[in-house]
Amino acid sequence: MDTGEDHREPGTSTEEEATTTTAEVDSTTASSSSQSTAAKALHAQRMKKLRELHAKRNEARNLNHRDVVEEDHQRKLPKNWEARRERMEWKVNDDEKRKEAEEQGYDYDRLKVLEVSAAEASSRDMRKRKKQNPDLGFSTFEDSSIRQYTSLTKQIKPDFEQYEKQKAEL
Repeated sequence: MDTGEDHREPGTSTEEEATTTTAEVDSTTASSSSQSTAAKALHAQRMKKLRELHAKRNEARNLNHRDVVEEDHQRKLPKNWEARRERMEWKVNDDEKRKEAEEQGYDYDRLKVLEVSAAEASSRDMRKRKKQNPDLGFSTFEDSSIRQYTSLTKQIKPDFEQYEKQKAEL
């Protein structure tokens, strides 16, 4: 008569319990091995990211060093270096164009003048004239009075009709 009670001695197990215990151990080791491979994969991924960050940092450091060296080089150059460099480049280009024109049998100065518009030429001419006759400022009273006389006489616009009338009256 089986009452359904288990009358086993402590420490002994049935076959069912043994298979479940073995399955639990197998699943635990399987899950721990899958956890260790997942951990290893995560570690490898993090190490890869770390190497990428190191490479970016080194690249940034090299670029920064290159920029610092370039700035130092620019600082050591004379203040008018850009203007001098542009002037030298213009001279080299001008010489090359001159040689090209001579090879083709043209006069370079004439070709150069043909490229300049009339408005530009007149404004250049006016600037040159102003430079040739600079105002020296006050030097003597005589020079000052002559300068004032010439400026006032330039402003006078003669009325030729009235002049002819006065001339006829006399």
